[in-house]
Amino acid sequence: MNFRSTGILSIATALLATSAWAQTNFPETEPNAQKSEANAVVGIVAGDTITGVSTGLTTTLGSTLATTADMFRVRTAAAPLGIYRHTLTLTTSTTTGHTGTLRGLNQVAGVIGTIDSAMQTSSATIAPIRTNTWYGFGKQEEIYYRVHGTATTTAAYTATLSTSTITATPITGTFIAGPITVASAVGQTTDTEIYIYDGNLSPVPQGHNDDPISGGGAGPAALTLTLGPGTYYVAMSTYNTANNQSDADPNEFYQNEIVLDFPNAMANNSTATTGAMNYTVSDGTTTTAVTATHSTPFEIAWGTFTVTPLVGPPANDNCANAVSINAGSVVGQLSTATNDGAASCDPGGAASRDVWYSYTNGPFAGTLNLDTCGSSGIDTVVSVLSACGGAELACSDDCGGAPCGGPTSCLSVPLAPGQTVLIRVSDKALGGNLFSLNRSFLLPNDSCATPAVLPGPGTYPIDNSIATTGPEGQTETLCNFFGGTAIPRDLWYTYKPTTNGTVTVSTCGLIAGGPSEDSKIAIYAGAGCPTAGTAVACNDDFTCTGFSGLNSTVSFTAVCGTTYTIQIGMYQGTTSSISGSFSVTETGGTTCATPSTPFCLGDGTGAPCPCGNTGAAGHGCGSNAFAGGAILTSTGIAGASAGTDTLVLTATDIPGPGLFFQSNGLLATPANFGDGHLCAAVGIIRLGVVFPTAGVASYPGGLTPNPIHIQGGTANGQTKHYQCWYRSVPGLCGPNNYDLTQGLTLVWGP
Repeated sequence: MNFRSTGILSIATALLATSAWAQTNFPETEPNAQKSEANAVVGIVAGDTITGVSTGLTTTLGSTLATTADMFRVRTAAAPLGIYRHTLTLTTSTTTGHTGTLRGLNQVAGVIGTIDSAMQTSSATIAPIRTNTWYGFGKQEEIYYRVHGTATTTAAYTATLSTSTITATPITGTFIAGPITVASAVGQTTDTEIYIYDGNLSPVPQGHNDDPISGGGAGPAALTLTLGPGTYYVAMSTYNTANNQSDADPNEFYQNEIVLDFPNAMANNSTATTGAMNYTVSDGTTTTAVTATHSTPFEIAWGTFTVTPLVGPPANDNCANAVSINAGSVVGQLSTATNDGAASCDPGGAASRDVWYSYTNGPFAGTLNLDTCGSSGIDTVVSVLSACGGAELACSDDCGGAPCGGPTSCLSVPLAPGQTVLIRVSDKALGGNLFSLNRSFLLPNDSCATPAVLPGPGTYPIDNSIATTGPEGQTETLCNFFGGTAIPRDLWYTYKPTTNGTVTVSTCGLIAGGPSEDSKIAIYAGAGCPTAGTAVACNDDFTCTGFSGLNSTVSFTAVCGTTYTIQIGMYQGTTSSISGSFSVTETGGTTCATPSTPFCLGDGTGAPCPCGNTGAAGHGCGSNAFAGGAILTSTGIAGASAGTDTLVLTATDIPGPGLFFQSNGLLATPANFGDGHLCAAVGIIRLGVVFPTAGVASYPGGLTPNPIHIQGGTANGQTKHYQCWYRSVPGLCGPNNYDLTQGLTLVWGP
């Protein structure tokens, strides 16, 4: 081990483990219920004590009552650099019942919050009872420690500190600088968590993993880091293990764990006394297995390994030897690379050192995203080519702030099914060595920001085998099934109902071919990425006659005109995927109508009518027969197919035959036209003439009753504008003897 000296460490251990010096007691002083008024416990060493009285757990700020909990800000004494296990044990002279907690802060999607939270709670039944444990490194680490009692704990409590020195297990093997993978042993199911520390026992940036994003839920941890030469430490334990670092990492699935308040301390919250935590360390050539167990409450197992410098060029120095990669992150090194290519945005030219990777797309078209976020000490260029020596498809020098800043690179490339591309990473001839290349492949509806639009009831294919897991829709209370809310490998859809009734989304019997049937479905009102806590329905398992109960079915009451967002993914406890179909059905309720937007109003809210013949609210300009003018309304669905087009346009209060017409655009200002206003005048298509009955005419109708999508040649997604031009004799504003309704704008589509 690389501590300063074995002798110094032995002396320090003896001092920490015994009462070589006079012991110090730190009594509580009220008020001390919250962190802002915590009692300072500075320089505590083994054998020192904290004392106080608590008969409750209220946390009223400023309260001096014994019924409040007691908060302490504990700072250990300085010690030689090493790994130390600190334990506070609660005792009392009479009735036992006090509880100790190590405090921390909440975290949401990798962002550390400000809410005081219990990170670790002592046990009254699992030995050693009423203890709290954390790990430090001789750096005067701090933690918040809170004690609360009950109505019967009227006698004073004492929390006594004990400290032991931890010797990290040496991990044998020659590990070469570059990509180093630390992963839980294959076949192990313990929900493990890994941290990596450097030779100074400081956390390595992004050197943490609880559940890899590819795993999609609770289970074994794994991470790959680009490590330079030096000594490193592995801290292996179970969920939840924390220091004060956030979980914000593109490879981290769960980013909502409680973290500690201060640096240089580390703790685990599990009181388990059994559990395998075996893991491996590998550089791709050398792999060493390490045995570790969680045999005592709050235990963290420590190992140490050494990384040596690379000698000679990397294996992927030339394009012809490009390393094949998938989604995730890979670490590479350029210090010993040579030049084997060029890029349009690489100012280093032939002096740039470069390495190569290849990526082959799967069966779905989508977008390959690449970046070098997380790289330090190097200025990169990333380019993508169609083949070695082929066309350059994209090139990036600096990201410019999104998704990261500095000299990092980032780009996106659309790929066809089965397409292979070559990826070049260079140093711009500026030097530097280690970099991280992060890759993700985005299906069009892999993100809630770009959902697939479902045109109506029906059955739709689904395959989420290459879907990723975004942060949205992972913490819904309605989706809390079997101890978890997450929906990993999720795909997103939007749906606008055709009725005010019940909509049902189901995988029942439609994904029986596998690879898994363990689907999960959530529904949100509105389009776009959902706000946390807004799910209107969710289902994990559903009784599906003749098929596995792992199928999902969810129903909700739909409202016409509302767009609903559908999230379909996996149960949080599986790493598999679904393939097959899902269905959307509607039952009950009344038929919806496509919403419309009025324009060209003659009611005085817009341009003045030709001769002051202002109509009624929402109508066109007034006519000789109807002083309030005519109005155009719509009913039904503007669906651009025979099965979905039920749109009907109705003109009310027209005295003579009306010509219904459609346009692609509107005039900048209304044009006076007879007694009314013409606005829908860009790309006009005549739909048909209809004679009114009692002043009312509707289209389709009359002599040419084609559905509007046929007569108007519409397609889903198009915006069209409608008015009705009708005979009105005699005219009010001149000899033209005609007028117009106001107009309606509709968007075609389900």
